[in-house]
Amino acid sequence: MSTKAFWRNGRLYFWDTENVGEITPADGTNFIHEDSFGITTTTLVGITGAEGSGFFGTDPGTGDTVTVTTVANVGGCAELLSGTADDDHCFLSMMELSHEGRLDACFETRVQPVPAGAITDMYFAAGFTDATGIAVAGAMTEAAGAWTTASVDGAALVFDSDATLDVIWGMSVLNSVDYATPTNTGILPVKSQWYVLRVELEDNGTTTAARMFVDGVQVAYHPNALTRTTQLTPFVSCGTRTIATANILNVDYVKVWQRR
Repeated sequence: MSTKAFWRNGRLYFWDTENVGEITPADGTNFIHEDSFGITTTTLVGITGAEGSGFFGTDPGTGDTVTVTTVANVGGCAELLSGTADDDHCFLSMMELSHEGRLDACFETRVQPVPAGAITDMYFAAGFTDATGIAVAGAMTEAAGAWTTASVDGAALVFDSDATLDVIWGMSVLNSVDYATPTNTGILPVKSQWYVLRVELEDNGTTTAARMFVDGVQVAYHPNALTRTTQLTPFVSCGTRTIATANILNVDYVKVWQRR
């Protein structure tokens, strides 16, 4: 247990001093944590669409797979393997829309991008979306400065090598209107390096803001990010861009929480 605690948005959190970026709400919060992919294989394999019997469902497209793998010094992980065609995607998400901005929903995951070639031919993202089914895979993407969102409402950290700059971006969409100035975090991911990505939705009773973190450091803040009453699902996705090689995104853990 951490020896540090802090208040944010009227709530008490514990900060894990041994695991960078890991926080745990101390109140009576609805909290779900999946870090046993090596055991709960059925939650990852053979689930399509918005149906299935596990905590986190998968919806791989043609040529994409989501399986369980073991990574040295990490243990059981979900391996998101995209197909070889341009825009092939796969992802993890919950099987229902059950989180909201007005409930201060938060999502955190630890991921390792392992592209077949260079990091500059890959897509990955993590955050919240109101998209369902296969649309989750492309919830937020960018090409040459133009954002395409399958979300009516959502907020996510996105790396897309089709973008104008090969950096992680903070992006949100409010009632089908993209955030006017997506945040350039300046972070170019390194192949095979681990990153803790977290999106916190913060409601003030009128609007919902999004705070986005990489490795425990806030990198983006959107004060009016999404519709506070829209039901959302957390997601993490991986995709292939122009070069016909498959890409891998290893997912160490996922956790999501919100007020009751």
